Amino acid sequence: MASHRREIDPERVTGFVASDPVVRKVLEAASDVPLYLVGGSVRDLLVGRSPSELDFVAEGPVSGIATALDPEARVHQEFGTAEVSVEGYPVDLAEARRETYSAPGALPVVEPADLDSDLARRDFSINAIAVSVGLDRGLLDPFGGMPDLEAGVLRILHEDSFIDDPTRALRAARYCSRLDLSPDLETLSRLERTDLSTVSNDRIDRELELIAREVHPAEALALLSSWGLLDVQPDALSLSAEAFRMVRGGPWSAICSERELIRGLLSPAVLDAARALVAPPGSDWDCYRAARSADSVALVLACAAGSAWVQRWPEEWIDLQLHISGDDLIEAGLPEGPAVGAGLEAAMRDRLLNGDGGRERELSIALQGNGGSGPG
Repeated sequence: MASHRREIDPERVTGFVASDPVVRKVLEAASDVPLYLVGGSVRDLLVGRSPSELDFVAEGPVSGIATALDPEARVHQEFGTAEVSVEGYPVDLAEARRETYSAPGALPVVEPADLDSDLARRDFSINAIAVSVGLDRGLLDPFGGMPDLEAGVLRILHEDSFIDDPTRALRAARYCSRLDLSPDLETLSRLERTDLSTVSNDRIDRELELIAREVHPAEALALLSSWGLLDVQPDALSLSAEAFRMVRGGPWSAICSERELIRGLLSPAVLDAARALVAPPGSDWDCYRAARSADSVALVLACAAGSAWVQRWPEEWIDLQLHISGDDLIEAGLPEGPAVGAGLEAAMRDRLLNGDGGRERELSIALQGNGGSGPG
């Protein structure tokens, strides 16, 4: 559990609500409907982080507020929520509600309620803090989220929290890695008993994609592994931080996305492929062909493991192009079929080993099908 205490400052929240132009526009659109800034927005402001979006709860319908703010608003009547853009800034609106779950992992059935009920149905204490948007701008913290945040503690609000929605366990790893939190003993015990099999793979994938976009996704994966929720092999964990660094800048970012990487890190087949790529498979031509046919995540992981030859794929080889095509070979008299592919492969081998010899050389090498001359 986190042993340090962090500074939280409620005045960051109240000052933001009093001065932010987006908050003011939402308040104007809400008119007489009681409005509150809630959840992650308040949590981030308390610790001095700029919220990436603003989350509001209204004690009344939000569809009218949403369309007044943004004619292109996405309104979800069945859940009483809406997503809008205000001055280019993302804003989430939700009608205060309570939730019930018909079965473990099922989507909730919602009904309108007041703010107290809305805060009570949330996942963790640190996300059940609100500030009224209006004249008083008072902070509401009925479940002790601010002391938990100050102490670095992640605490669930309900003993069935991870049964109702097991994806909360994946969010727990995100919050812990982002905010340097540790679950309290009760939360940890229930985390370790979470059954992710009751939710769809699509919902799990969405949470994994959010983890992949975190500043420290490798830490979140390590937590999920330590809690027994994801089967992440030790070498995948050891390579994950460097692999995420690689795909966030430089030549690898155009080859492999964060989303692809986090899925590959959980795939034994991809990890086996990466291990097979660590040692060079032979000549430059053999290496080129191995890289060309390899999974992009396997290449990243092999490079993260220290395989220097793999770096040649994004830096030298991936953009290699011939001046000729299969149509050129057919026009020159080569019969359609495997001979065309073999000819192009021979020309590419010569291009790789001997450099760009121009169109006529490529055509000659392809028609001969002998790979040209030069070192292997």
